Amino acid sequence: MKKALLFCCIPMLFRAAPLKAQDPSPDWTESRFEARFQPLDWLIGEWQGYGEFSDRTTYIHKRFSYEVAGVYLVERTVDVFPPPQPSTEFELHQDLSVLYRDNQTGEFTANTFFVETFVTDGAVRIGDDGNSFVVESERIHNGPPGMRTRITYSREGPDQFRLLFEIGTAGDEYRQVEKAHSSRPKTPSLPAPRDRTQPKSIRPPAHIVVRRR
Repeated sequence: MKKALLFCCIPMLFRAAPLKAQDPSPDWTESRFEARFQPLDWLIGEWQGYGEFSDRTTYIHKRFSYEVAGVYLVERTVDVFPPPQPSTEFELHQDLSVLYRDNQTGEFTANTFFVETFVTDGAVRIGDDGNSFVVESERIHNGPPGMRTRITYSREGPDQFRLLFEIGTAGDEYRQVEKAHSSRPKTPSLPAPRDRTQPKSIRPPAHIVVRRR
């Protein structure tokens, strides 16, 4: 009798506690600006700092802005390399990164275009604390076979972040190429962070001769 009552109660338990359907994955098709790039929105604006290489230290200017109606986040970088010997001839390095978000998975991807003609196709991993992210690229167009890159951004408060740029080859560990520190300038030379107009051109002082790479 007890067994009969037990089997009769089992269907009632399933009816009393129905399985909760899983929420559908969010669709990012209509999201724009901050809503689309919430984990990376703190980058928007102008940054200045320095980069440390093995042989010299460079001046860095970065600007992050939303482009194409807030669908893409664009990073523009200008690196000014001083000459190894006292001189007014500086080398100018430039690169452009475009970050975008997959509408179905929500994952970020970054493509970076370097003045050396390298083009990286990188996956973006956001840190658990939301204050860091890594862009790792194992596919380098116009680069030597097996070349890969890893760039780590680490936020240090509202107005500073550090960057670590590493390069590796197939089967080898990454090696550090550049360690950089950037902060928001107290008096920006470009429009305010929320001004989404095109940035002004950057011109070196008249007495400095720039040799472009």
